[in-house]
Amino acid sequence: MRSLLVEDDAFMGNVLEKALRDRGHDVVRCQDAECAWDVCQREDFPLILSDWMLPGMDGLELCRRIRTLPGGSRSIILIITGLDSPEDLAVALDAGANDYLTKPFTPRLLQVRLAVVERQAAEIAARQAAEAALVAARASAAEAAAWRELIRQQQLMINVISHELRTPLSSIFGFSELLIERDLVPPNLRTELAAIHQGAIRLNNLVDSIVDLSLLESGEASLDHKPTDLGAVVRESAAEFGGPPRIVTTVDPGVPMVIADEVRMRQVVHHLVRNALAFSPADSTVAVRVQCRDEGTVAIEVSNLGDGIPPEELAHVFEPLFRTELAHKRAVQGPGIGLALVRRIAELHGGRATAESSLGLGATFRVVLPIKGHFDGHRGAEHGRRAGDTPAKE
Repeated sequence: MRSLLVEDDAFMGNVLEKALRDRGHDVVRCQDAECAWDVCQREDFPLILSDWMLPGMDGLELCRRIRTLPGGSRSIILIITGLDSPEDLAVALDAGANDYLTKPFTPRLLQVRLAVVERQAAEIAARQAAEAALVAARASAAEAAAWRELIRQQQLMINVISHELRTPLSSIFGFSELLIERDLVPPNLRTELAAIHQGAIRLNNLVDSIVDLSLLESGEASLDHKPTDLGAVVRESAAEFGGPPRIVTTVDPGVPMVIADEVRMRQVVHHLVRNALAFSPADSTVAVRVQCRDEGTVAIEVSNLGDGIPPEELAHVFEPLFRTELAHKRAVQGPGIGLALVRRIAELHGGRATAESSLGLGATFRVVLPIKGHFDGHRGAEHGRRAGDTPAKE
């Protein structure tokens, strides 16, 4: 990623530049806002880090000017500042900054902030690539115009979700975190403040899931296929929710390595176990199992002892935004994105996701993957795969 760093302090500039280069960035560095403004008029940068207090023009004025450029709305801007009052941070966000980093900061906090803005920049780049690819694929002018409109509507929706929600969410999350850390509220309001903070976290996770599903559905999310110890991945991922007797994990002997994206497999287990816990009694056991199957596949199974799912609802559980009647009655949090992600990830691995249930006896969700991992598609990795290849049959 090509990034612009604007910092007049030599030591701080060196620290930030090293952090960016260590994360694979190609860094252009300026010591004042005038230099940065000149560079930005000639080149668009996916990511811009700028100090607030600079000689001459300050970082906020630079931010406002960048937003007036044709490609300026697509840049992710991180403001670095020693000011930390809620009023100061609100001014930075109002000037067009996407996020902020207060000085002094720890190396860990710097890495976390960089990861957040990198993800936002990657989302914008993915949307741009999707638009270009779809438009180029249509031969006739009429088709191209129709697809451009479709992309525009989709991009508008994702922009609203990714930008219009993330900007106020960043303020809510940051200010509530600041108030909690500095103990700036009366004792009688701490419970309400904690609820606001947790609500911001849940809403941010929802935005991440919606954007993630959109990228997977469009085929723009790259998968890092490599030999993966599925048994170890499942054990570790399930253990994040606790151990026996609530969570019991079994890996059958002889389960081989599979060609898979380890991060995505952890995501699959996370959503399946979380879903099973949400719909089972607190004193019951959720069983997680990895087993080989006769037809050259391996399966991840997650079973609970809940109320079960009616047949008319079972066929829809992997659809985006679908929620069962029981989810509404129990006020289970979540919009119904997790299982849709599970199904799409399974398909992109040449597999499939299924569910079976009996009323009163619980439900079993299963992800079946090919052991050999031989895929026809190639997406920049040795064993990549495109949506549309033939999935493993159960």
